[in-house]
Amino acid sequence: MAKEAIRDGILQQVPGGPMSSVIPLSDLNPDGPWDDLLRYRFRCTTCAQVFLLSAEIYHGSGGEWAKEPG
Repeated sequence: MAKEAIRDGILQQVPGGPMSSVIPLSDLNPDGPWDDLLRYRFRCTTCAQVFLLSAEIYHGSGGEWAKEPG
């Protein structure tokens, strides 16, 4: 969904910081392999709100799509 939102101009990916994923979202294969931790940041092109998408793949403890505090 995030890739589609980027393609449609709704979101733009922004640098994720020191804990960001090594594999760029654009190169992420839906079937893997994936990093142990996926972490990506996006900015809404309308309101500039930043969102964080993260998932802990190795242990499968879940993930989150959330507004970044700011």
